[in-house]
Amino acid sequence: MIKILRAKVADAKEMRRLETSVWGEEVTNKYALPMFIRFGEAFVAKEGKRILVGIYGYRTMGNSFYVSDWFVDEHYRKHEI
Repeated sequence: MIKILRAKVADAKEMRRLETSVWGEEVTNKYALPMFIRFGEAFVAKEGKRILVGIYGYRTMGNSFYVSDWFVDEHYRKHEI
């Protein structure tokens, strides 16, 4: 069963691993992602303990949401998660 959850700082390392795998390079440094999780907004889709999808960003003063990055494990793309 796949669950969509608010990301925790403990998820940051796995999120960075998936993000780097998807984009083929480091996109977010190891300090920035925990900050997004703690002070911005970050969500993951998990199957058990495995992260399949990650999205993070922040709300603007106008209450819009700015997406900094969004990444999906290639085996789960087009699965409408």
